[in-house]
Amino acid sequence: MAFAARRVVSQAARRRLSSDGKPVLRSTLCWGDTSAAWDWAARTLTLSDGATTVLAENVDGFAELWRRNQLVLRKHGVAFDWSHKALHNSVDTIDVRPRCTRVGTTSWAFASDFWDANEKERVATTRGVFVHVKAGRPEPLPDKVAAGLRELVTEDDCDDPFPGSAAMDALAWAEGADGGGDYVVRQSDADSLGHINNARWAHILYDARLHAIDAERQEGKWKCRHVNAFDVEYIREVKPGSILRWTSSVAAYGARVARRFEFFFDDGGPCTVVHMLESTIESEAWVGFLNGDEP
Repeated sequence: MAFAARRVVSQAARRRLSSDGKPVLRSTLCWGDTSAAWDWAARTLTLSDGATTVLAENVDGFAELWRRNQLVLRKHGVAFDWSHKALHNSVDTIDVRPRCTRVGTTSWAFASDFWDANEKERVATTRGVFVHVKAGRPEPLPDKVAAGLRELVTEDDCDDPFPGSAAMDALAWAEGADGGGDYVVRQSDADSLGHINNARWAHILYDARLHAIDAERQEGKWKCRHVNAFDVEYIREVKPGSILRWTSSVAAYGARVARRFEFFFDDGGPCTVVHMLESTIESEAWVGFLNGDEP
């Protein structure tokens, strides 16, 4: 869920320590985890959340904040080194290695690297930001929690696949061919706390992307592309019954294409902004793509 940090990690995942003593969340991959791009995206977001608890479980006071649902996910994204097709029926176990990358006054940032447990190759990276809240407002992290998290901060030696918001806002955005769309939030989109589960945003996002692709195909503008990365920024919480409307826009980002989806409530208030990067398959080889039909 986007606005609550409490998660249930799959029973197929288990904690362990790597050979260097760092925490690892190991998980098996089932057929349905990688059968579609949106399923793999959702799975990475779910495991990423679980890995943060493995990372910080020994920080004094952290478990209490987690239990009280006082850590709110404000931003979450994933970058793919491998496609779901590369993983499907070929990778059966992955190791999720979480890292703390920054600790601020009211928030802390994390990243998780996903590795093929057998071949020892990285297949994806997730990143996100948790904010400490009370009564719906940001509050400074408790001193003991902030101190414990700072001890976990490691040098971020991985390429950052997520351009900053300022870089995205500076692009020459043009209205998408689809003209936007709408979505009614269902009860099955929510978790037990009544908010949209953050992994569900992967499905909503890919539905919006397919809507845009259909419009581009009708106008003869579509080129087969794969998704390199996407970043979801949560502005306001969304509950079942909400009617969401979105607008889409596109821009050139070097040799790639950037997409932006802005989601609004029916009353016009913003709730979520998504930035996505895509590469044209014809012009950029990417490990694991078997043919050019990936939407």
